[in-house]
Amino acid sequence: MTSLPGGENAEEYVASLIACQICNVALNRSVDDATGEIIYLHPMELANDPPEHLPRPIVVEPTIAQIVCDFCSDQHVVYGIHTSPIAAVVGPFRQNFGDEWHACAECGTSVSVGDLKGLRARRRRAAPKLGPEADAFATLLNREVVAGFRPPLEVSPLGRWPAAALKVSTLPKVRDGLYTLLTGPLALPLGLDESDVRAQVAASLESAWLLWVDEESTANIDHLSQSLPPTCIEEPDLPSSHGLVSWGRPVGVRGDLVAATWTTTPAGIRVVGYGSIGTGVPPAALQDLRGQIGWIVPRSHIHLAPAQRVDARSAVSSLVTTWIFLAQRIAETRSIPVDKGVRKSYQRSGRPPAEVRLIRLTTAHRPDPRMTTPVQRAPDQDNAALPAAATTDPPTDKKRRYDHRWWVAQHTRKQPYGPGRTQIREITVKTHLRGPDDKPIKLSTTVRILGGIHPEASPENSGTLPPAPV
Repeated sequence: MTSLPGGENAEEYVASLIACQICNVALNRSVDDATGEIIYLHPMELANDPPEHLPRPIVVEPTIAQIVCDFCSDQHVVYGIHTSPIAAVVGPFRQNFGDEWHACAECGTSVSVGDLKGLRARRRRAAPKLGPEADAFATLLNREVVAGFRPPLEVSPLGRWPAAALKVSTLPKVRDGLYTLLTGPLALPLGLDESDVRAQVAASLESAWLLWVDEESTANIDHLSQSLPPTCIEEPDLPSSHGLVSWGRPVGVRGDLVAATWTTTPAGIRVVGYGSIGTGVPPAALQDLRGQIGWIVPRSHIHLAPAQRVDARSAVSSLVTTWIFLAQRIAETRSIPVDKGVRKSYQRSGRPPAEVRLIRLTTAHRPDPRMTTPVQRAPDQDNAALPAAATTDPPTDKKRRYDHRWWVAQHTRKQPYGPGRTQIREITVKTHLRGPDDKPIKLSTTVRILGGIHPEASPENSGTLPPAPV
């Protein structure tokens, strides 16, 4: 089992696990009483008949490790369970099971209500088949877990769920599910369980902007966040004081974030990143899961202090890049319809209509005098009636055709104005895209746009992830 890192000013993210190099399953730590040697074993390996292979322990990232339910080996881990310390002696081995366990939704519920029969039925239905002695050992272990259970259940950030983007029309429903989770009885990981933290994040959701980033903008944000220079974000740079943003595809340092919330406080900005949950679960079980957990679960948590800088290594790099897109008007927002069922639900409860804002890239189209030859023509005259040399389109062999779009960085230019355009003033041209709408964006032109927000801030950067283990 693993314990989660803590610290109010440090980024909260599960850094690494010990797993088997062959099957990627997270391993349990045991001690050989005869030699004192530390040994890593597969879950329930002491109870199992000869395993398919011996464990080969290595340090891995949590997105690589296969975290399974300690009671039935289901890969869809939902809960963390805390118990009194549990140990067992089998032959020469003293297995220190510790006081933390992973559980799927069904097994977690069974433990919380003391349902030993439910645990046994689930194990026999879902887990690899055990021999009589191994099954008896597992039953004994389950009894110890139930007896030592320390409520409440905790939402696990370690479940290996396929990352799936949220649907834009259901974002209000996702927010409501998250609010229920934050104000409900389940414990939260990553330092979010402190009462003042839960209250801050939950309260901010009531007035949060709901933002959904389209796939094209997400692709650019994800690409640019990998080159984010040290950047400081302050409250005036945010599109709103509080917000919930969802991206059109998974983003982040580990590619597992589908959404994030931010909450402004007198002490800074609190950011929580979320992964999706529920993919691959049968409909009946999925409905229960939505009611218990919702659509997203915390995967990272950081409190950005004033003047704190973040860069490409940070778990908040994608969100910071999204803020920069909006602050520099690289992207624009517009309201879009929400799900019909959500609208009716809000009407029945007397709540104001939910509004979702779509974030999409800003494109500027300006005619280039070098590309066209304008002519004077009567209102009812068409190009077919004009001589070939006088058409509004230049000859094909002189017209440049672009096969991509490209970013134009913010810059200044001199603009004539006034009587006879005799006066000159300097104007700022915002960052924008140029080129045909149906062509791909040349990403190599984009990195330079990210350095424009408070680069002179303090060099301290506690909001970064540790280097990935080798």
